[in-house]
Amino acid sequence: EEITTAVTEPATEAATTSTIDASSSTSTEAAITSTSTEPSSTEAAAELLSSTTQLPTSLPSTILTSLATAAASTEASTEATLASTSAQPSTEVTVAETEASTPTTTPAATKFYRSNGFDAGFEQQLRLAAGARCEWLPLENLVFDGARVRSRLRVELAAGARFLGQEVWGLGRPARGERFECGQLAQRFQLTVAGRPLLTEQLVLDGGDVLARSPWGLNGQDAFGALYAYPVDREFATAQARRDGAAQAWGARSCGTRIAQSWVDELLIVRGTSTSLEALRRCLEREWVALRPHVIGLSAMRPRIWNT
Repeated sequence: EEITTAVTEPATEAATTSTIDASSSTSTEAAITSTSTEPSSTEAAAELLSSTTQLPTSLPSTILTSLATAAASTEASTEATLASTSAQPSTEVTVAETEASTPTTTPAATKFYRSNGFDAGFEQQLRLAAGARCEWLPLENLVFDGARVRSRLRVELAAGARFLGQEVWGLGRPARGERFECGQLAQRFQLTVAGRPLLTEQLVLDGGDVLARSPWGLNGQDAFGALYAYPVDREFATAQARRDGAAQAWGARSCGTRIAQSWVDELLIVRGTSTSLEALRRCLEREWVALRPHVIGLSAMRPRIWNT
């Protein structure tokens, strides 16, 4: 039996680090490493040792204390690990200055792979002060077969704030014949103006569900998304839609792309579905180019990172 003990005592509190290697007649080996900052009773440590590793209970009290503390913290550590598994990453953007302009995008697509039974979630929240402007233009989210995704985007606009943003989703890997047949996508979008909810929508799509195949749903198309613009003058948007009509009709014939507009007060929603993610992105980008000068007050300039 070999025992090595290292003890350090800072000025404010005692910390004990112990390493024990033990072997029995049946060649069973036990290795225990622990760090203790809160001493406990020697009797509890001895009982723990006798019921687990069968080590002698006549060990030094510093070692027994360290072992007991390590065992007591194991359960709490496991619970913390399980809790962190279900935690959702979050992104919060606040534009607090009047007349400030914040364009935001991503360097690549966000990918969700096959789940091991847990949900992958992310939450994004944007807050704009009065007179602030924000463009939220991340690249597409790719949901592969078997993924389980929880997504939430909340936009809070103060009176006089301006917003132009999009969300684009791609299902499966169509290029290799993989469809989204298993898993779930739960997506939620909410926009408020001066504390008043203006738009709240939610999509819950199960892999292989009738919603993905039906004409009243995605109609078998693997890419869908929406562009949100606030505030927008209806006359301007109607004239722009007429100018883009020929291009949109060509897109519909070439790759099954469908684009439509809807309104909630001064909020314009441009929705699209397509069999081609690239074609859908081009259509929504064309809408962004037309709307940016009207909503944000700046000429359209394609982010260079989109070309990488």
